[in-house]
Amino acid sequence: MYRKSNTIRCFGTFFFAFREKRTKVGKKVLEKRTKTVKKSWKNGQKQSKKCWKNGQTYLRDKKKHGILRI
Repeated sequence: MYRKSNTIRCFGTFFFAFREKRTKVGKKVLEKRTKTVKKSWKNGQKQSKKCWKNGQTYLRDKKKHGILRI
């Protein structure tokens, strides 16, 4: 898949948010985080190309399997 450093750099927030997903507070946190990430992705701000491309693929795969919903 991806190199570990890339994954952590791009998706660290997702993984932390998934952990908190079970609680109501966690759900809000998850929504906030995904919105922020989504916004920066649209504009492609301050992301290295490789990381950004990997991110797109990662999201697409997760959406296919219904794991990640934005």
